[in-house]
Amino acid sequence: MKQYSFFVYKFLFSTIIIIFFYYYVKLFLFNISSKIASYFRITKYYSMEMAKGVIELPLIVLFHAGFSVAWISWLAIPINKLGFIFNKIGFSFLFGILLGIGMMSFSSLVCRAVIEILRNVPNSYFPWEVKDWLIMTRSGWLRHYLHTIEALSLPVALSIIFGQICCEEIIFRGVLLHYFLLVKPWVAIISSTVLFMFMQLFHMPTLMSGIFPLIGSMVIGIVNGIFYLKFCNILPLIIAHFSFFVIAVL
Repeated sequence: MKQYSFFVYKFLFSTIIIIFFYYYVKLFLFNISSKIASYFRITKYYSMEMAKGVIELPLIVLFHAGFSVAWISWLAIPINKLGFIFNKIGFSFLFGILLGIGMMSFSSLVCRAVIEILRNVPNSYFPWEVKDWLIMTRSGWLRHYLHTIEALSLPVALSIIFGQICCEEIIFRGVLLHYFLLVKPWVAIISSTVLFMFMQLFHMPTLMSGIFPLIGSMVIGIVNGIFYLKFCNILPLIIAHFSFFVIAVL
């Protein structure tokens, strides 16, 4: 019983940390991005909205990496425990791509089922067409990914996005699963997945605009969590998450 009380404390503490960084720190970075874009005269080449979006993501990746290092250091998690296994890099790469495609396919089926259910609710105001759902979903925090892909060369844009996804996997799989493992593994997986889903709603204009990221993060959180605890190899999970995102956005 004592370990579950301690787990509740850890979960609440992690929730506060997640809110602090993924909401308030990101909000700060969003606010200063326009000033940075103006200072460096990026608005000469792009609209303010586009310039701001291009600045946001590299800033977030930079702070995200620092946040990851700080949390790993504070919890004293050895780097070798995070699961960076490089001796089977080819297998990890192939397995990650196939896993990402599989998760994306399953998420698409779930999203389609949710759309069919919601748009047939009597007297509802949910969009009828799938394209309208997609337009609604591509808002909020997703816009700085879209602006980065549009404004920068594809290799540079994908490298920045890959950095962001690396940090997310390190935090929500490498750090939080280790942090929550004082209880049963399935509790740790569900807890880290809930926080991962919760984070997706930050900086989205409405709950409905975050429905696709919610479903995607639920699938990624559970599947990657299971594979991480079973094999303790985070590299294929980063590749899977990256493949999932690229297919979903591009």
